Amino acid sequence: MQLANSMHPRNFHGEEWFEDCKAIIARYQEETVKQESEEWQKIREKYLKELECEMKDLKQKDEEHSKPRSDEFLKYVYKTFPPVNPEHKLEGVPEDGKKPPTDLKKILQRAVVHYHPDRVDVEKYGMKRKVLSEEITKYLTLRYEFFKV
Repeated sequence: MQLANSMHPRNFHGEEWFEDCKAIIARYQEETVKQESEEWQKIREKYLKELECEMKDLKQKDEEHSKPRSDEFLKYVYKTFPPVNPEHKLEGVPEDGKKPPTDLKKILQRAVVHYHPDRVDVEKYGMKRKVLSEEITKYLTLRYEFFKV
């Protein structure tokens, strides 16, 4: 494949051997992704059992504040599970709770970045925090998806 690609601009698409190579590489990549995903799920399961109480609370609060335009869930998440970076604060949400935030979409977008599991240093905060951040990010992303339409 590398040799064929190095002969650019010549194109081997449609050649049987080239198409076979592409199929083999694609199959290998899919198997690798599937294997890595299964390994990660096994690791996650252990930590999800430890976080069972927190997950129940998150789910309950999500259902209580199920209106996508509600900022109460965000307040709960930031108060109960503060982001690992102390500089990340919930901004743009009125403290009094009387009026909805003006741009909840942007606030949710920032929150997803604050809680994204890739931002959690596993050596410093542990795998448990990474899994928790992953779950929080799922809830926040679902709320954000409402505004994408």
